[in-house]
Formats: sequence, structure tokens, C-alpha cells
Amino acid sequence: MDSVFQKRLLDFAADDLSGSSELADEALNIITDFCRISPLENLKSSLSEITRSLIEGQPSMAAVLNTVFNAEKVVLQMIEQENIGEITANLEKLSERRKLEERQLINRSSSHLEKFTSVSTYSRSSLVEKSLLQLARNGFRAEIFVSESRPGNEGITLAESLSDAGLNVKICTDAALPGLIIQSEAFVIGADAIKPDGFCNKIGTSMMCRIAIDNGIPVKLIATYDKFLPEEMSSGFIIKDQPTEEIYNGEKRNIRVFNRLFEWCENRLVNDFILPGGINKPNQLVKMFRRLNDG
Repeated sequence: MDSVFQKRLLDFAADDLSGSSELADEALNIITDFCRISPLENLKSSLSEITRSLIEGQPSMAAVLNTVFNAEKVVLQMIEQENIGEITANLEKLSERRKLEERQLINRSSSHLEKFTSVSTYSRSSLVEKSLLQLARNGFRAEIFVSESRPGNEGITLAESLSDAGLNVKICTDAALPGLIIQSEAFVIGADAIKPDGFCNKIGTSMMCRIAIDNGIPVKLIATYDKFLPEEMSSGFIIKDQPTEEIYNGEKRNIRVFNRLFEWCENRLVNDFILPGGINKPNQLVKMFRRLNDG
């Protein structure tokens, strides 16, 4: 494999700041660029190496799984039909469909959130960020509460982005966020994967959602359909423990480190799932999964 792509794959796997939608976009870009320059005679076998590396690099992102699967399917169909010249064009069409769905979602979510004068959020979802930035462009000046989101501190990146757009942001430690959630009018989050009965997000999300619900604060989850994790892809979705030194790098033998970035949360902890096609209640997701699988 070309050294340039090896570096891109390593950078992709090491990226713990980008949201899952951004990572899915980069995965598709890598596949498209690879197909553009790869020798046709071994494209099929070399593509398999690329897709495996992408999935193993970010195994806790349903959007990456779905995007890589769909891209690989497009390429293999073109090879089977001996239509090699259309591979890049069809991958670019796939990218455009992703962008269109995201634009539909951002328009819907920003319109839904504009009634709130204060919003709290946890970690950094690129879809939540884009929704709040759209609010800012529309002239709304809601106050945003966000925590630093250790150990990666991606909450700080989010806070700076929202501040640059003119929004008023209050940032705090993760432990202090519950106190700000109950002062907000809505708690808004993203997801790295959604199943019929649960969703995966930054560890601590479940506790934050419970605090919001117990205090009458509505929980809104913003997601594209590629966050839906089909049953047949579940085995490829893995939540790994992170490096222990992010938490503790001392030498005491009787200290054990628990450092996990993601957790599964119950769908019932969400009031509204804001999706490109509409706003749905948790009990509607089972039917939606059925339709998506049938489609």
C-alpha cells in the first residue's frame, strides 16, 4: 500500500476528536482517492485491505461501518459489471447523498431548537455543532452549556467553535455539567450508533440524560440514518478500552485504570430523535429499523 495512504489510515485511526459523521466522510474520501489511483488489476484485493483498516481504525462508529460498507458495495458492483470508469463517479454520488441528508437534518434540527434560549450538550457531536452553528447564522443567540469532555477535551473545541459564531458559551468540568443541564431548556446530544433499543455515545451520557429527565429537561438526539446499526453489522462494532496513561501513568501496582470512551444508553432516555426525515419518539425506532432493513 502507498505510504501516503498508510499515513492517512494511521491518522484516521488516531483521530479521537472528530465526530462520527466527520470520520465517515474521511473514510469515504480515502476510499475514493484510493480507487482513483489504484491499479485496476488488483483493486478488489487492495480495496479489502483499505476497508478493513478503516473499520478496525474506528470500530465504535456506526457511520463509518455503514459508509465503508456502502462504498465497498458500489466499487464491487462496478467491477462485476466491468464498469471501472464509473467507480469514482458513483462514489462521489454516494458522498453527495450523504451531504444532502446531512443538510436536511441540520435544517430540521436547527428549526426545532430555535425555540430554546439555552441548550446544554455533552462531548462534541459534529451534527449538534452544525445545528447550533446554523442557529447562529439564523440570528438566534441561545446560551450553550458544555463541559470539557475529558480525556480528549473535545468539548473545548466545540466551545471555541460556537463562540467564534457569536454564541454565548459557558464551559465547565464534566462533573459540573449536571448543574448546568438543569439550568438549560434542552439537553442536546449526538450518537455514534443507534439500535432499536439503545444508542452509543460518550461515556457519561446515560447519567447526563437521567439528570435531565429527572429535572424535566427534554433530551434531543440528532443523528443521520447512517448512525443506525443493522444487526448484521453489530459484530463489527466494538467499544475498546483506551490507553491507561490517559488517566494514570504512575507506578502504584494496586491502581487499576478504567478508561472507556463510549457506552450504550437506553433509547427511553431520549425524548426526541431528530432525524433527516422527521422527529421520532423512542418507540418508533423499531418500525424504522424494520423499514430500513427491508429497503
